[in-house]
Amino acid sequence: MIQETNKPTFDPQRVFFLIHQGQIIGTAGSLWNADDQSPELHLVAIDSRHLGKKLGRHLANAVLHYLANRGERRVVLRTDDWRLPAIKGYLQLGFLPVYVNADDDERWRQVAEALDIPREKVFNAPGDL
Repeated sequence: MIQETNKPTFDPQRVFFLIHQGQIIGTAGSLWNADDQSPELHLVAIDSRHLGKKLGRHLANAVLHYLANRGERRVVLRTDDWRLPAIKGYLQLGFLPVYVNADDDERWRQVAEALDIPREKVFNAPGDL
């Protein structure tokens, strides 16, 4: 089923670039997620030579501020559970996991353990979100 929306999936104004010495070293943006009826933080990427400087978090924050200034109050994102540095940054930005599959509780327990984060301080039990 095709769902019509007045918000385009892709809008170049919602794509941000980080420039260093005339070179693009990072990008982040937002797409309209018709399934969730919310903008989605999308493709936060930093050149590998500049990792570990929290630049991805700054880019993600720029996208979130842009969306908030346009009245958006809910933003979703999708990531893989092996992207631990990204997940840590997303948690620090206020994102919380949403349990979708039966094995998600165990997957998030492993993520919390790998990040050395007390699970009860960060994650909700299934169904609490």
